[in-house]
This record gives sequence, structure tokens and C-alpha cells, in this order.
Amino acid sequence: MNSQSPSILIAKRPDYDLGQLKSRPLVTVIIPFYNARGIIGRAIESIKKQTYSEYEIIAVDDGSTDSGMEYLSRSYPEVRLFSLKSNRGTSVAKNLGVINSRGSLLAFLDSDDTWDENYLSYQVTVLSCMPSCGLSFSDCLLISQDTRKKIIFKSDIVKNDPIRFLLLNLSFIRTLSTVVIRKTLFEDFGLFNERLRLTEDRDLYIRLLEAKVKFCYLPIIIVDKFQRQESLMSDSLAHLNAAVKLLILYLKKSKSLQYKRYALIGLDRRIREVLAQDSLSFMSRFSFFVMLMYYRMKYQVLGIGVK
Repeated sequence: MNSQSPSILIAKRPDYDLGQLKSRPLVTVIIPFYNARGIIGRAIESIKKQTYSEYEIIAVDDGSTDSGMEYLSRSYPEVRLFSLKSNRGTSVAKNLGVINSRGSLLAFLDSDDTWDENYLSYQVTVLSCMPSCGLSFSDCLLISQDTRKKIIFKSDIVKNDPIRFLLLNLSFIRTLSTVVIRKTLFEDFGLFNERLRLTEDRDLYIRLLEAKVKFCYLPIIIVDKFQRQESLMSDSLAHLNAAVKLLILYLKKSKSLQYKRYALIGLDRRIREVLAQDSLSFMSRFSFFVMLMYYRMKYQVLGIGVK
């Protein structure tokens, strides 16, 4: 193992040799889903193929209108099912899973993603062999469900200040489906922020990194992330809006002038990207422009304006 950033440790092959495990902690796998009747079975089947067997599965229905709950109850009776009465967002669904979890380690899997059969073995072994790490994450393969085109997503965050990276860019962790986290971190630092949609994971990473929690990076591809082209296009503006909301929230609560400046630069970038969207209405475009000017002027007074 070596370290290229104070907060990120890199696991080497010996660190995830399952033979090193002296005990086998229970892992709770949490699957939030919404109208996923036709795809969630693929995700669950990938869990059932795991070489690591000490796990439980929790599936949380985020107010679906299809027959997903009935399908899971009938096809996978071993899965613990919970449901929300209305669609409240994945952060609320994930929190419900965390609250009801029994495992000391928590893994998250999106309903349209799948794991390599050794995913849990590698993740559990790394966290067991590297007790200073509170969270581990891996690389993944992005797969277009329309064209079957595949793109490898590899993290380069070890070369940067991770908090700075999260504020200036998007996330160095492509999907929560690549993450396993110790349950105690939720107990110590709080659950996912339910006011955020689409960026609740980045908010959690920032809070943990600010608390000096170390992350462990497994530079191997053990997750398949499936995406539809139409979904990517329609979600683009939603993700940018969510990023803007996250950065504004951070600007309001952060006590670090240095990171406030990074957040302001990130906000400037994200709003510019929003303004570049052809589908944006005139009133929305005007509102974002006013927002940009407001935050530029507000923080310029504090000497942390965008250069």
C-alpha cells in the first residue's frame, strides 16, 4: 500500500486477498429503486453470485408506480423490503436502508448496475486489512444500454486534494455502486442530506474528508454502470442544477475561506454550464445569471472572488 494524498490510500493486490480475513463481517447491501421492475433482478442476481457470502440485501422502493415490490417479494423473498409512500429521492431511500441495516459495513448498488462476483470479497478484505480507512471505492465500466459502448472510468483523485477536486469538478467516485462504507461513519457524521438530490453522495464525501476520514481506492474495475443515452441527455441539466445547490449549501456552511473560494469557482463553472444548455428557458437563464452575479459580488467583498 502507498499514499499519494493524505486522505486517499491505494490498495494493492495483497490488500484484497480474501485469505487474509480473520473474521467475516456482515455487509448490508442497500438498493434504492424507482420503477425498476424490469432491471432490478439483474442487480440482485449479481449480488447472489458473490464469492463473499456474509451479506443481507435491503431494497427500498422510492414511491414506485410499477409492480416492483410485488416482483421482489415473489422472486427474492430473502430481500428485506421497505417502501416510501411517495417519490422523495434516493437520499431518503438510502437513509431508510441505512437505518434498518444490520451489517457493520454498508454497500450501495443502483438498481440498474451490477457487480463482479469478487466485488464484496475485495472490498471487505481491503477495509479489514486497512482499518484506518472508513470508506473504499473502485473503478467501474460505463456501459451504454443503447449502443453497448463501454468506457472505463478510472479515478485520478490521488494526485489532487480530494475536497478541492469535489468542489471544482464533479465527483472522483463515478457511482455509489463502487462504494463500501463503515456504518459507524453514518452514526458519527450523519446520514445522507435529504435536501439534496443527485449530489447527496458528494456532500457525504466532503463531510467525511473534512473530518479527516481516510478513503481507500481499489484501482480495479469490478462494477458495471449501465446508462441510457436519453437518460444522460435529460439528466444533464438536473445534475448541473443539483451541483449548483450543493455548492451554494457548502458556501453557506463552510468556515474555510480557501475552500469557499474553490466552491465559488466550482459554482461559477457549473452555472456557466447550465447557461450553455439549449433547453433552458429565458426566465431560468435569467435566474441563473442573477444568481451567478449575486454570489460573485457577495464573496468578492470577503476577498475570495473568482479570478
